[in-house]
Amino acid sequence: MTMNRPTLTAVLGRAARYLVSLALLGVLVYLVVWTAGLLIRGPKPPERMSADSLSVTVPSQNPALTKAEIAGWNLFGEYLSENGTAEAHSDAPETRMKLTLLGVFHNRVDEHGWAIIQPEGGEAGLYHVGDELVRGATLNALRVDHVLLKRGGRLEKLPLLDWEAMPGIVASAQPARDDKKDDSEVEKLLSDREKAMKTMGVEPVSPETANGYRVIDEEGDLVKKFGFQKGDIIFSANGYPLGTKEDDLLARRSVVDSGIGEIIVRRGSKEFLIEYRTGNGNIRGMAALTAKTPEGG
Repeated sequence: MTMNRPTLTAVLGRAARYLVSLALLGVLVYLVVWTAGLLIRGPKPPERMSADSLSVTVPSQNPALTKAEIAGWNLFGEYLSENGTAEAHSDAPETRMKLTLLGVFHNRVDEHGWAIIQPEGGEAGLYHVGDELVRGATLNALRVDHVLLKRGGRLEKLPLLDWEAMPGIVASAQPARDDKKDDSEVEKLLSDREKAMKTMGVEPVSPETANGYRVIDEEGDLVKKFGFQKGDIIFSANGYPLGTKEDDLLARRSVVDSGIGEIIVRRGSKEFLIEYRTGNGNIRGMAALTAKTPEGG
């Protein structure tokens, strides 16, 4: 599905002025910034979702990670099979469970990788191989473009969400179709984006310009879990200003393709550089960002 710019602007409203995302603020902020937080504090163990509601609750503690475990992560990389080739598909049938795969953090050892999975109508959570998603269904394996779930003794495939194919992401000269189904898909996308922004506690600095995303909620994840401060501006990633769908998409592609994430965060007159490289898992800049400013400094 494609949408022309006037129609997209009208439908997105405030969200467009909103992953992450790849062309979506939610996904970009949710994956890139949350990734930085994960490297410092470690991922949260998920709580089991009920079979009826598929709701995800936020656990109260984060497990400690060793340097060896952090160094073993291959964020945004490819899962390589034993012969060194990327395994891009599976013969397992696609699952019918109401789940969305937002991202995969690969590692040569599946047990050390993570998947970001969101239930329909719920919040996204982090899961590693062996975690139970719903009663009787567990995360079985991680792949390049999907994960494998095991339910009732059989494998099912959950494909990675194709953000570039979502409504409003592909630019086209053709007019958007006036279709109830299309409208429903767009409204669902908007709902997911708004939830992600609310969870992280951010909003676009300006409606139509790439001026970054401002941290506005002291109860959001960026402040409470990752040490950001209210008023911080997540300005750019790998030199690409954030704030419009086109720039967000370019930034996300750069991070994924290069294996390097360099995020500029502005705090008043100061700038902080958060940098990580997938090859060794090292991260720089978070200590300065999370350090408290001395009185009068």
